[in-house]
Amino acid sequence: MAKSSMSSVGVSQTQHTECSTNNIPKETGELLKTSTSEGPTNDIETLTLSVQENCDNNSSVQKWSQILGDQDDIKCKKLCEASFAPRLCKPRPFDKSCPTFEYTQNEILPPETGPSNLIDPVHEYKLMANTENVSEEGVLKKFTSEVFRFSAGCINSRTNGTIHFGVGDEPLYKHGQIIGLEMTSPKKYIDEFDKCIKLYFTNHTGIVQRCVRPPQFFRVKCPDNINLDKWVIEVDVVPMYELTLDKRFYTPFDKKGRKSKTLFIRDGANTIDYMHDKNPKRTRQNEKDLKNDVKLWALSRKIAEEKYRQILGTTKGLK
Repeated sequence: MAKSSMSSVGVSQTQHTECSTNNIPKETGELLKTSTSEGPTNDIETLTLSVQENCDNNSSVQKWSQILGDQDDIKCKKLCEASFAPRLCKPRPFDKSCPTFEYTQNEILPPETGPSNLIDPVHEYKLMANTENVSEEGVLKKFTSEVFRFSAGCINSRTNGTIHFGVGDEPLYKHGQIIGLEMTSPKKYIDEFDKCIKLYFTNHTGIVQRCVRPPQFFRVKCPDNINLDKWVIEVDVVPMYELTLDKRFYTPFDKKGRKSKTLFIRDGANTIDYMHDKNPKRTRQNEKDLKNDVKLWALSRKIAEEKYRQILGTTKGLK
């Protein structure tokens, strides 16, 4: 089967962040004392509570500014950084089923990436925040739109990739920070995924179904082992050469969901529309170059897979 032949065509890629007022670093304690003596408040308990809120992502430097006063902005920032010391973590092993895998809230995933050797997966992070006033239907629509735009970009560029939902970005969070999102039912996400894949890929639907893996759901745990009931959702894309060849994978919607014949590609750490450039002259040139470009992307994928299999065979021979 195609999937089994390429299930390892990726890179196998968790540690805890302290999130308790009992574990406030020594330097933070000293800063608390300094702040209370110099700032407009002497309420240590209020400050300690704010440190705890910061760990729960309900606080910000602005709140500290209100407590300590505008003149202590720099001190506030240092205090916030001291109370939140993030640790790096690796993503789940690519294109693997890992039912027991978990993420730890506030840990940091590697930066989003663009295509490199086409086998190491590119990564894209989406928080899916501010959904309190959005209908469930709207949330699911946003989810599938982001998934299939990213998937089309990876398939056309012939690169492996993973899109992660429930992962934060600046300015509200650190880039790649594990936050997690709430969801009522994984089944609804899967059903919407299955329904919309045919809507977004009216041509070559069968091929796309074999290249884009179904969503996987991973629990986000708190460093203090408090049950958060939050999740990270991930979708892997594996555009195998034997399936994609030199085909073009159009979608009927642009980035904003408007009707438009679109061909997404990966450009650095972004997914862009190859067919429509801000410069009309460049758009016309892209249309002329498209056929040759797709052939080049396909050939690059074929070579990358052959190299990977050679490396994999050599590694197995050494064991």
